[in-house]
Amino acid sequence: MYKNNQMGIDSSLFNFRNDLNEKLPSVVDARYCFYSEMVDIPNTEAKMEVEKGYWILYNEENLILLSMEDFCKYYLPIDKKDSRYFDFVSDSFNSDYSPDYNALDDALIESINDLKEKEISLSFVGRMKLILDLIIGKKIFISKY
Repeated sequence: MYKNNQMGIDSSLFNFRNDLNEKLPSVVDARYCFYSEMVDIPNTEAKMEVEKGYWILYNEENLILLSMEDFCKYYLPIDKKDSRYFDFVSDSFNSDYSPDYNALDDALIESINDLKEKEISLSFVGRMKLILDLIIGKKIFISKY
């Protein structure tokens, strides 16, 4: 079996078997790409871009890419953990869900940064107006001061 720490792969790999197609390896370590990414090619310094929606299969020293349709046609999970991962990927694929989507994280961080406290400097008169508006319960717009 393929050892992910020897080849420099940092993502978890899951075990699958193929009993149908003799041209494909019978046992592989695999993972699904939820979004496009650069992947190390085993035993080289090269990288390859893998598009969203493909399975990456590792067998001995080979790297194989299969579409979701082809992977489902030929490969089955080996144990319960692999089966749960396969079910999660299948459900995600069917509902067009992508966990850890970077753009969503960026949007969340940007909106949080908008809510951060920002220091402002007010003149004495500006501070007095602000205090008076706070006392009487007026809506406060800092840009007004």
